[in-house]
Amino acid sequence: MITAGNGKDSRSAEPAKGHPTLLIVSYSDIAKDARLRKQIDLFTESYDVTVYGFGEPFDTNAQLLLHDSADTRRTERIRAALLHAKQYRLAQHFEANNIAAREVLKGREFDVVLTNDIEPVGLAIELFGADKVHADLHEYYPGLHDQNPAWVKLRHPYYRWMLLNQASKAASVTTVSQGIADRYEKEFGFTAAVVENALPYMATKPGPVGDTIKLAHSGAALPNRSIETMMRAAAASSNSITLDLYLTGTGTPYYDSLWALAAELGPRITLHQPVVSEDLIPTLSQYDLGIHILPATATNNMLALPNKFFDFVQAGLGLIVGPTEEMSRRINTFNIGAVTKDFQLESLVETLDGLSTSQVEDWKRNSEVAARKLDVTSMLCVWKDAVDTIASDARTEIEVDAVIPVHRADRPVARAVASLFEGNKTKTRAIVIAHNIDVAVIEKALGSWADDPRVLLSSLVDHIPSPSGPMNHGFDLATAPFTTLLGSDDTLEPGAIDRWVTIANDAKNPADFVIANRSDTSGITAAVPPVRAGRRVWLDGAKDRLSYRAAPLGLLRRATFGKLRFPQGVFSGEDIEFSNHLWFSGANIAFAFGSPGYLVHEDQGVRVTTTLRSINDEFIWAGSVLDKSKPWMRSKHDRQAFIVKMLRKNVIDAVRNRVPDEWDLTAARQMQELLIQVFDMEPDAFGFLSKSEAELIAALLRGEQDSSRLESLLGAALNVHSVGSLLPVMMRNLFSAQAPLAYHLAGRTLVRQLRRK
Repeated sequence: MITAGNGKDSRSAEPAKGHPTLLIVSYSDIAKDARLRKQIDLFTESYDVTVYGFGEPFDTNAQLLLHDSADTRRTERIRAALLHAKQYRLAQHFEANNIAAREVLKGREFDVVLTNDIEPVGLAIELFGADKVHADLHEYYPGLHDQNPAWVKLRHPYYRWMLLNQASKAASVTTVSQGIADRYEKEFGFTAAVVENALPYMATKPGPVGDTIKLAHSGAALPNRSIETMMRAAAASSNSITLDLYLTGTGTPYYDSLWALAAELGPRITLHQPVVSEDLIPTLSQYDLGIHILPATATNNMLALPNKFFDFVQAGLGLIVGPTEEMSRRINTFNIGAVTKDFQLESLVETLDGLSTSQVEDWKRNSEVAARKLDVTSMLCVWKDAVDTIASDARTEIEVDAVIPVHRADRPVARAVASLFEGNKTKTRAIVIAHNIDVAVIEKALGSWADDPRVLLSSLVDHIPSPSGPMNHGFDLATAPFTTLLGSDDTLEPGAIDRWVTIANDAKNPADFVIANRSDTSGITAAVPPVRAGRRVWLDGAKDRLSYRAAPLGLLRRATFGKLRFPQGVFSGEDIEFSNHLWFSGANIAFAFGSPGYLVHEDQGVRVTTTLRSINDEFIWAGSVLDKSKPWMRSKHDRQAFIVKMLRKNVIDAVRNRVPDEWDLTAARQMQELLIQVFDMEPDAFGFLSKSEAELIAALLRGEQDSSRLESLLGAALNVHSVGSLLPVMMRNLFSAQAPLAYHLAGRTLVRQLRRK
């Protein structure tokens, strides 16, 4: 049975004038799902919202399509057989909730679809297309029940399949904690922003702690939560404490067993009927401590950051939790409670025995402060930005989004923006990211461009001095078919974007990334990357030495590389890993050499990316980039190509920037340790270096500290007119693409071609 909320069915309802349409899908009881209610409340003012789910109607401005809870009995045997046969797409098709939702939603149209949990994502993509779907993932699904071998065998591969083939294809993704987001990025390759299960700030004033410390727990009565451990510990503690529990799950055997246990344990333990969500915080605020010991029986439990954590904080309580990652980190950050040594009864009793009135009062005061910082209002913009971006994409005609990070008021960002539109007919938008600086300051620096509808100004405050954050933020906001990066100090030459788009849209060889011609204001054009003679399309990462171009300057096709992001928190070399993913992807990489391109300006002094740091800091990227699981490290051919480039450019440049005055014992030792790591990965790379390069690298491997000696070796390595600079260490590599002869000839060929132009 379908119930349409407010007496309307969204199939015939008129959307608000000018408002985009949003479908929110969840296979849950909508009225009782706090996270869903936040989404509905957030979007009903600016979207025509339709909600599909289960349960009873409730008061809202959204259109409600509420279905009876799906009957799984008819299809479960079929699905189980299909899962055993690894026919996951068919198994998903016959899932009872999907069958019911498909019947109701098929034929409807929406600008954006927001799915909750993993199960509806595939259906949403099937009905509406991946580019319209935002997936909100509430759990770490591969670890839901990974303590159960039968579940691991049957369900674990199915969840992985859904994540790899469906969630990763959604236009954007959010999840409930950074720990889960990190796992998804590492294991499945997609980026998930974080919206925690927090609450609005409640301004609850903590009351005094009496002679008896009052503990509370609220939530579902589920066996895997070991609620009886909390009850037995409270009863056994030598401290003067009580424990009150507000549990859902009435009528289940486990629920009934907890009532029996409470009667057995005595007056310290009291079970109550659950309270409605509106009354939960006022009810909890009467207590001193919230307690939640969630055994790490499954990986998902270990990563949990549940609603009740935020309930306790907004109620002004201190907290007692087990050693789960996310909750422990926040407990320690805000000093709002205690973390037990483990999940055993004895550890919890020990923690309860050690409580003091003054300590609990301190925690409660700190919790009041934490409540302000954990206000969900500041997190909701993550959902809003993601959904707004998809809605904008559905209605926009922008062809290119140009991302311009800016971190200082004196940067000529207005000049950079102006260059995007000079000599270009392509519909372009400038996405300017004010990074760790008041957005009003950058708005002023933009001048008249701040009011131009082709300019989107956004803010990112992450307190990290790395370009990765603002560049990724800009990519998250991008909606056009193509994106490009532009430094706030630099400009594009007139007509550059038009030329790049022409190359990218070539009928015979449409490019996935167009490498920009790069020059400076003195008129010198960089012959980088030194590609094979005459090659301009379908460039090969190794044969065309693409990794010599570290900065991904040019035009990126979002359909191919829209999920790719810069490594977070890396303040040096962040572009190397990103670019290598492009160069060694097998996609069509084109080179717009000799065309209008990217113009580097040197009139703004020190750049954030060129500040001299220690060797370890300068090569902080190496640990991740040299990971053998990365595409460019898997085959010996590609691995050699990248490592030879790393030695020839990154390592030698690091020495050139330091000798003679900045080279010391620390630099020598750190460089030696780095090179040992590099040659452990690929010892044969040494044989591709020129003889003069090899002498310098060998000295560094020995830990050479004499800066004058290094300066002499460096001069020889950089002298391209000597025999020693052209012949490789191993003569069998003489004609290899990575050997010095082919490398230098390719660069000179490009220079001659440019001169003829």
